[in-house]
Amino acid sequence: MRFVFLIVGVAIILTAGVAWFVSREDGSRTMGKPELSSAERGKFVFRRCQACHAIGENKKLTGPSLAGVINRPSGSIEGYRYSNAMAALSVIWDEKTLTEFLTKPRAFVPGTKMGFGGIKKPQEIQDLLAYLVAEGGLHDAEATQ
Repeated sequence: MRFVFLIVGVAIILTAGVAWFVSREDGSRTMGKPELSSAERGKFVFRRCQACHAIGENKKLTGPSLAGVINRPSGSIEGYRYSNAMAALSVIWDEKTLTEFLTKPRAFVPGTKMGFGGIKKPQEIQDLLAYLVAEGGLHDAEATQ
């Protein structure tokens, strides 16, 4: 008899636990994977970039390091050989300029060496920017003066 009560008790606890786990704030229920943060999703978007770009300061790949790219002046990494078009560009890489650039790089900077067609989904760009901030930080203007 105790065994039956034990089984029923465990079943009730498990049912309540599963119901609590899958409930969302909006009242919907799901058994899917937990939602990822924007930066976590951005890590997956960054995979398209990592063949040419790194986030580490001392990593040398085809493209410039993206560490501290947010709020950094364009074409400003000392020692990196930018295309003439990118070297002549005078923007600060903020959310607006990076969104425009990442959507259509060659339209934003005609003559860029970057051989990437762009990111079509605005949410993926936002996720990528969140990842770049989380992993690479923001540009420190005082450090470069």
